[in-house]
Amino acid sequence: MKGEIIAIGNELVSGRIQDTNTFFLAKELARYGFEIRSIKIIPDQEHLIVESLIEASKRSAFAIVTGGLGPTEDDLTAKAASKAFNLPLKRDPVSWEILKAYVEEHHLEMRENVAKMADLPEGAVKLDTKTPRAGFFLEFNKCIFYFLPGIPSETKDLFRKVVLNDLLERIKDRPFVLTKVVKIFGLRESEIENRISDLIPKFEGLSVSYLPCFPEHHLHVTVKGTARHLIKTVLEEFISKVSERLGEFIYGYDDDTLESVVGHLLREKNLTLSVAESCTGGLIGHRITNVSGSSDYFKLGVVVYSNKAKSQVLNVGEDMLARYGAVSELVARAMGESVKRLGKTDYGIATTGIAGPTGGTPEKPVGTVYICVSSPVGTHVEHHLFKGNRLEIKTMTSQVALDSLRRSLLKMGKT
Repeated sequence: MKGEIIAIGNELVSGRIQDTNTFFLAKELARYGFEIRSIKIIPDQEHLIVESLIEASKRSAFAIVTGGLGPTEDDLTAKAASKAFNLPLKRDPVSWEILKAYVEEHHLEMRENVAKMADLPEGAVKLDTKTPRAGFFLEFNKCIFYFLPGIPSETKDLFRKVVLNDLLERIKDRPFVLTKVVKIFGLRESEIENRISDLIPKFEGLSVSYLPCFPEHHLHVTVKGTARHLIKTVLEEFISKVSERLGEFIYGYDDDTLESVVGHLLREKNLTLSVAESCTGGLIGHRITNVSGSSDYFKLGVVVYSNKAKSQVLNVGEDMLARYGAVSELVARAMGESVKRLGKTDYGIATTGIAGPTGGTPEKPVGTVYICVSSPVGTHVEHHLFKGNRLEIKTMTSQVALDSLRRSLLKMGKT
């Protein structure tokens, strides 16, 4: 069943607000086997809305339209739908009663711009009878239109409770669809493709898409078929083969993040962590503490940005800093080992580098970074030269630090 998504709003076209509704809807529809043939973002201009609705009615089985259902002058969706489908706008009795109750409860004035929220094209059915701006359903020219509010929380709620169920009921012999996202770090997209491309044709009903998500890559795997147990087997066998080919470059699946995987390993092995950051400015600690329950294993985090702080907090020798510089292998090693001792933890990781755009020299250009992982069995320091702007270098440094920690943890025996 092919459909499309139309997002309406001046704020979306201008880039003032990110269109998260379209991302959510496309992802959810794909999960259930619906094919999205078009995604369109248009401003609050009546003629463009009318044009888009007419186009959708001619080429798609369904269309989900978001935005333009509020009380302001630029909320034109219902009016445009009336014009596009040649249906008169009428005051819907159900919508009117809901709106009146809402206005009274919140001690508002029933102005005309508010009252228009109860005006729907003739034949439209309200999607939810609890809120004034709940959207409506309409069928025209064999195309099913779902008009949803632009507020993301309301869009998600209505889609999950009403729209998805209605769409599923309309499909006969709907194929089963299973998806899996493989999360990879440390390989280029071309390298991933070279390693697994020959596998894909061997699995019936399977498709793969490659999605760069800096600083990592995601492999979206979809399997469709008429028997759920068969496509489940296909998906499992393919993932197993991919895992063999990519090995430890795969850090997780689906909703995993690198920091959640690291947290799981630390907890599983009953190990603890301290972090000393210079060039990353607390980003590693921020990422680690984004994971609920991270206090079980994350004991200490310090940002030692200046040489004085490195010396006073971590006891990095002033002579070492003067001779080799803060951005050096020896200083990174001293930071990692010192923070591990200070936090009395099993692991200590440290970062020091030049994130730019200033501060680089011919000997140590912008992007020069040292990352230390001090474990119960020894200390390892990596030297990298990262490319990109300041934020990209900080992000990549935090990613490599966490990935190095992950790889070290994988080698540690369980306690």
